[in-house]
Amino acid sequence: MTAWHLVALLHSLIDHWVHDPLDADQGRYALSSTRWSIAALIVFTPTFLILNRRVVRATKADPGKRRSGVRKWFGYVTLFLASLSLLGDLMAVIYALLSGDLSVRFILKALVVAGVAGAIFFYFRQEDDGRSDAA
Repeated sequence: MTAWHLVALLHSLIDHWVHDPLDADQGRYALSSTRWSIAALIVFTPTFLILNRRVVRATKADPGKRRSGVRKWFGYVTLFLASLSLLGDLMAVIYALLSGDLSVRFILKALVVAGVAGAIFFYFRQEDDGRSDAA
């Protein structure tokens, strides 16, 4: 939820900062989408950070918890989804380039998706390697 709404919020901000002259009805939807994403981030970001902090502390106290099947399964699924997001983002950029639709707005949105998916990928890859020092 946090990653999804972070991307949605950043896309709304890009829409606000880099106007599309062909999109006349952008204002009302963008404002509603921005509000919804901010509300979701206010709820889910602290929840994620608190739960993640507890998990990191628990695995530091008992390293055996790092070998949990559910934990590994969740980590691998997350790595898989982040990889798909990065590959899909790259595919969309190449398609836009080949079709002549590559714009500053599109590039900024693609960078947002790549940045968030890349951060998730590297965080969970670090977790999988057992090197997490997050607190």
